[in-house]
Amino acid sequence: MLRTHRYKAGSQLGLAPVSLETNPAPTPEFTPLRFDILPFLPGQTLAAFMALAHSKRFANGQLIYQQGDFARTMFRVVSGQVRLSLLRRDGRELVFVDFQPGDCFGVSSLIDGRPLPHTATAVGEVEVQIIDASGFALLRLEHPGFDAELLRLVCLQMRRLSDVLADAALEGISQQLARRLLDLARNDGDGRLVVQTSQAELARMFGAARQTINRLLGGFEADNLIRRGYGAVVIEDAIGLRARAGEAGVF
Repeated sequence: MLRTHRYKAGSQLGLAPVSLETNPAPTPEFTPLRFDILPFLPGQTLAAFMALAHSKRFANGQLIYQQGDFARTMFRVVSGQVRLSLLRRDGRELVFVDFQPGDCFGVSSLIDGRPLPHTATAVGEVEVQIIDASGFALLRLEHPGFDAELLRLVCLQMRRLSDVLADAALEGISQQLARRLLDLARNDGDGRLVVQTSQAELARMFGAARQTINRLLGGFEADNLIRRGYGAVVIEDAIGLRARAGEAGVF
């Protein structure tokens, strides 16, 4: 069963239920790409967002929305992960990205009125903040800072999609895997960059066999670029992994 509650703006702008510590402190060699707009909103706009938002919880594997839906909702991840994927007619699935706490998504139908181009699925227990169509329109009308951050969000997501398409067309799977690990990495609070994604999930992202991903990760580990754990990968050498991905600079 889905549970909902309202976030109220108060002396702390209603931020207690949602941690804004979702932009990991960048290391000198690595800056993750994030999709959170809240840290950049002006104070009054942030307060308005929190007052309009309510939350929903989804169980592991539950659909948040499906490709082709006319969803009229903006989402922001509070906890857990949300996977965006595209299902082909032949049944194959292309995974674009796993959204992490703080990441915002699902705004395209609110902007252009067209069906959503992908499916969003809960990975683990997930809580999201929701802004419905009327609240979204109100924020855009009364808070220009919100509109500016929407543009930035859409640009970031377009860049992400461009990277995925370029990787698939131009790079080998080893380079793609190195880049995707960097893209998925988050600071765990202890100064470590961690990817909370299983080998099976990584394999689905590339349409590859799990054995292939295991072999490539083993090579990265032998070169001291990563360390594997149960359902997770710890990045030990972000500079070296970026070089393996063919990156010349930070994200």
